[in-house]
Amino acid sequence: MPTIIPKQPTIYPKWTGIVLGVSAFLLVASGLSMLVLWLLTSRTADAIAALDVELGRGQTQEENDLEARVLAYKKKLDDFAKVTEARRYPDNFFPFIQSITHEKAFFTSLSLNPAADKATLAGEAADFRALAEQIAILRATEEVESFTIGSIKLGEEGFVSFSLDLVFPKAFFTIPPPSQKVPEEQPIS
Repeated sequence: MPTIIPKQPTIYPKWTGIVLGVSAFLLVASGLSMLVLWLLTSRTADAIAALDVELGRGQTQEENDLEARVLAYKKKLDDFAKVTEARRYPDNFFPFIQSITHEKAFFTSLSLNPAADKATLAGEAADFRALAEQIAILRATEEVESFTIGSIKLGEEGFVSFSLDLVFPKAFFTIPPPSQKVPEEQPIS
């Protein structure tokens, strides 16, 4: 049936078109986001499964052997460090005793114990005055922590025989003598 009154076309406001466009865009964007998140989740799950398999298998025999060798070398280095720290240098004594010996005295026997930081000396002096000067030299030196005169007696041909027990500080026998010190590296110019 024909219409007698013509209808006017419906005019929608502009904002409804904008809202429809933004809604369609958000629908497509959320769909794409869901797809991307699903792909990332599946990749992460695959990576976790691969790591679980690798952790579950443990170390290989080669890795175990390498670790044992490294630990053995570490133990050897630690033992060597202990040995070098405990090393004593009896060579320090001889230049020292040579530098403090009085010109009219000489030593006839020596018992050196670097582990206990002690030395026992027996010797002879030309007279009591030379012995007193030798004792004064020992008192004045910083290298000797303490000393004890063991015995004094008149020996043959007018010499005075004596014995000394010397005690040294801990550092005396632990410092390498100058001939064994490692030279410091010089910068290359």
